[in-house]
Amino acid sequence: MTKEMDTKEIFNPEQVLKILDGDVKVLREITSVFIDTSVGDLEALRQAITAGQPEQVQQEAHKLKGAAANIGAERVRALALEMEQTARQADLEGLGRVFDSLQGELEQFKQLLGRYAWESLK
Repeated sequence: MTKEMDTKEIFNPEQVLKILDGDVKVLREITSVFIDTSVGDLEALRQAITAGQPEQVQQEAHKLKGAAANIGAERVRALALEMEQTARQADLEGLGRVFDSLQGELEQFKQLLGRYAWESLK
């Protein structure tokens, strides 16, 4: 797998830019908001998992999945979907595993955005 393919699995902004009429500035702003709000989203997921509330986990995961899809955060979206499905099955042990993966993926996404070549999107 090439570095570019791996990067596109983490962050694929092309589809979002089509919706935004190519406005990279707006994409940067909404990805920044996503990063800021993901801290609270993760904490809400952690609390719901700890409390054994799969219905709440499902709702929080669904919200995160939509937000990730809106900015092209592909792997975050996929893991949020997995968490939503795991919560639907009330698999509390599985939720912990998926949460750890999701937390790691969000960190990887943040790191990628910190070094992303935004000028290549113009």
